[in-house]
Amino acid sequence: MKYLVHLRPSREFSDLVQSYRVMFSSHITKISKNVLHTTLMTIYMNPNDEEKVIHTLEGLTLSKFNVEMENLDLFDENSLVARLRKNHDLTGVHIKVIDALKKYINREENPEFHGDKNRRATYEEYGSPYYAEFYNPHLTIAHVNPEIFGYISFNPDYFKGKGWLVSEFYLSKKESDGWKTVRKLSLKQVEPE
Repeated sequence: MKYLVHLRPSREFSDLVQSYRVMFSSHITKISKNVLHTTLMTIYMNPNDEEKVIHTLEGLTLSKFNVEMENLDLFDENSLVARLRKNHDLTGVHIKVIDALKKYINREENPEFHGDKNRRATYEEYGSPYYAEFYNPHLTIAHVNPEIFGYISFNPDYFKGKGWLVSEFYLSKKESDGWKTVRKLSLKQVEPE
């Protein structure tokens, strides 16, 4: 079964995304019914391991941190995404989660990589094709007509510099009607020394 470890933006940032969607609604072809999120790890695992995975995630020492947005971009030809600036904190949480959970990967469920040998090798090693140098943190805003980038009113830096304090992360699982939250996990506030 497919699971997702992910971050969700703050209410304020989610409201900003919603306002943006309204502003460019004539260019939007689809909005995902799933909650806005940034993936830390996608994992195919046995549902019987769910409680062990939760326990493992709860045992991680992860500190609250800030994320900051970069520019807007297109993925897969029509997915308008806001890129997150890769920083030590975000990348560190991503790597800690994968390192902690790779022992639970169900290798019988094998995603395709369309001949990309580097991604296949990364998946075989870490259980995620988006580990380390392939990690590309982003939020999908909506599916759009790609011509949106040609409009004068379109600003690819609309979200740049904006962000939120990450104080929690989530484990969700894929069900027939979309992603279902399994557990919300808190990050700790680390006091300066």
